[in-house]
Amino acid sequence: MIFKILTIIIVSFYLFITIRYLNRLAVFVKNYKKVKKLGNVELEKETLFIIPMYKEKKMARDTFNFFFNIASQNENVKVAFVCTAKEDDGKNETTYDILCDEKAKSKSESMFVYKYPKTTGIMAHQVNYGVKKYSEDTKNTDFWVAIYNCDSRLDKISLNEIFYSINNAKVQTVFQQYSYYHIPGARFKSIPLSSAVWQTRWSVFKENAMARNRCLYRRKIKNFNTFYALFEPFSYCIGHGIIINAETFIKVGGMPEDSINEDTFMGYIICSEGLEIEPLYSMEKAESVSSTKTLIRQQSSWFNGPVRSLEYYKQYCRDNDCTFKRPICKEENKKTAKIRAFKSFDYALAWMFSPVIMLVILPICSILGYGLFGILITLLTAEIYLYFVNLMMFLALRKHGIKVLMPSLIFDILFYFCHGLSTFIWLGKNITGKNRIDNKYKTER
Repeated sequence: MIFKILTIIIVSFYLFITIRYLNRLAVFVKNYKKVKKLGNVELEKETLFIIPMYKEKKMARDTFNFFFNIASQNENVKVAFVCTAKEDDGKNETTYDILCDEKAKSKSESMFVYKYPKTTGIMAHQVNYGVKKYSEDTKNTDFWVAIYNCDSRLDKISLNEIFYSINNAKVQTVFQQYSYYHIPGARFKSIPLSSAVWQTRWSVFKENAMARNRCLYRRKIKNFNTFYALFEPFSYCIGHGIIINAETFIKVGGMPEDSINEDTFMGYIICSEGLEIEPLYSMEKAESVSSTKTLIRQQSSWFNGPVRSLEYYKQYCRDNDCTFKRPICKEENKKTAKIRAFKSFDYALAWMFSPVIMLVILPICSILGYGLFGILITLLTAEIYLYFVNLMMFLALRKHGIKVLMPSLIFDILFYFCHGLSTFIWLGKNITGKNRIDNKYKTER
């Protein structure tokens, strides 16, 4: 009897989540349709697009030309590529060399190529260095910063929404654009392709939705306190698509340089400082990895984001020596900051245990409770939660011109297994001391 009850509880939970996701999809599409109606928007405020680059020789020229085309069409767009001395070996051509060559050919005063001078450091050091260098060179902090990756590609709808948002924003507002993912040249269904679908799904159903819900919640609450913090949705930044005023960027300490995962921590600080992360509804096109081995390594690295949330609270409460000094949590805000850290940690628990519940516990309970019929229950639940939701997203976004990848009945389930497996690989790295900031995994292309 107990196994039948557990089966009913688990199936009901996943069906509830499915219904909630479909509702979020409808809201997302509704807002995206509004964005499409913006028309051509001219950027009125100086904006620096920062692109951190490390071992990106294959994409360097294409990326330079892509952002050069954007800058050449609007005088308020500036672009800074920030490379790192960590790539130098004294023998071979580097990403920095290629970009300097492209800049010389362009003869553009809107394009900048910087090199972070130290042979240590992570993406956060490069981004902070780029903002500081540009600010010092121009003797100006009255500009906006848009952080993107080497593989980031923005269509006209995206640029219109970005420009419109910046034109009408207050200095304290932080925007976050989310991504849909593709694999160049992929022809057949595979685990990596299902991973790209899952990343897009996470952008729409979790990251965008939680940012929107938090904004709506904070605007309803006039006197925010510990009680209200218990019910506040948690939202965070991702490493590309962050759009923030330079003064605000400096005020919140820039990107945290003392954490293996800089973007989740940065979002935590922004939220804890009382600022909003407002979601954009146009989507950046980004690349996903093409091999199963690489995606598992990548996911195990990304798991650092939510699983280290309690460390963020501790770091927020003490002094630091980052490029831009991070604010220290005020005594009266420590309770809400701690609650926010636990809410962020919830994502880690869901990441680790949801695949285990669906792919291990549910099959066991359903078979012991319902016999062979339990196999059908498990398969239907998995296909509804994974494939059906992905299919609805595919149909809805494709209809409006967002070229997301098509899901797969089989590989979506296989990916979900790898998704959960990555958390246990993270655990193994932690035990063996291989999960450190000085050897942070760089995604291979």
